Amino acid sequence: MADGVNDAAIRRLVVEAGFAAVNHGLQREMRTILASLPDWLDDPAVLAACQATLLFGLGDRAGAESRLDSADPVLCAPLRQLLGDAPARAESFGELT
Repeated sequence: MADGVNDAAIRRLVVEAGFAAVNHGLQREMRTILASLPDWLDDPAVLAACQATLLFGLGDRAGAESRLDSADPVLCAPLRQLLGDAPARAESFGELT
């Protein structure tokens, strides 16, 4: 049982590192973690939310929106709002790309 707990904690830490990579622009790391997510996350809604977050961080808005189309609307409501607000934010700060 301890191994299962440790495995889950490690997986969670790596997913959190992927989210931190979004904030720091670490695209290679985001892509590596994104590719590994299906092997680590069993819950389809959590998987879709995590993938959408990383895809958004990589600048793939269409990919992020596509992942959210198959996700729990309640769980992913904040992400949908973020995607909906993204153009307004980019305009207010100037082009960030």
